[in-house]
Amino acid sequence: KLGMIPPEIKKLNCFCKNGKIKDFSIPTTIKEIGEGCFYNCTNLTSIVIPSTISKLENEIFYNCKSLQTIIIEENSPLTYLPKKLFYKNKSLKEIKLPTTITEIDDCCFEGCTSLEEIQLPNIKKLRLLCFKNCYSLSKIELSSELTYIDSFCFEHCLSLQEIIINDNVKELGGQLFYNCTSLTSVRLSTSLTKLDKLLFFK
Repeated sequence: KLGMIPPEIKKLNCFCKNGKIKDFSIPTTIKEIGEGCFYNCTNLTSIVIPSTISKLENEIFYNCKSLQTIIIEENSPLTYLPKKLFYKNKSLKEIKLPTTITEIDDCCFEGCTSLEEIQLPNIKKLRLLCFKNCYSLSKIELSSELTYIDSFCFEHCLSLQEIIINDNVKELGGQLFYNCTSLTSVRLSTSLTKLDKLLFFK
């Protein structure tokens, strides 16, 4: 059992490869979560990120393969989800993002093979490989604020059936829907100025 974290500790970065943690309550005294903090915590099943957290670094939950539920509290000041934040969280089925999030960085949800749907109400930018290999993702609600989707973002989203891209999007990256074999309905932005190569390859 984990002991109390002293209140003078403001940055959490110390549980890498701890296979004993199953659930964890982040104290409200913590302001930042450091890079790789819960890296390879393979038995971690659920976590709530409190609204006191103002910064998340890369790869915090990398390969937390038992993590099923993630909640980031709605009144969070966070606006950005960093690289490989939930990389290869193979059991992740549910995630609740606050409306403050406007950008998702490279590979953030890559390999979340059980994730079935996600809402992105105020997202403006989706970076490289964001949802690659999310095999179960069948529904994604994109923001009307979205302006940019980078290459390979939905590569190998085998269950994705429909997507609507709003008229603020001017550029779509290459191989965006590579091997999306169930995709039958696409509504593209009328403001597009660039379609990169192999957008719907396979």
